[in-house]
Amino acid sequence: MKGENWRYAAYAGTLGIMAIVFQFFWWVALLITGVIIIVAILDNIGDIFGGIFS
Repeated sequence: MKGENWRYAAYAGTLGIMAIVFQFFWWVALLITGVIIIVAILDNIGDIFGGIFS
């Protein structure tokens, strides 16, 4: 174990941390996009149903 290259473990750890961070930011981006879409739909709900609700 002492003779093994420590860089491989560092690369693996860094890759794992980057994957977790990327997934977190991906879900944040999806959440923001979903909120924007829901707000746009609610803003135009009167146009969608032909003025029934407005």
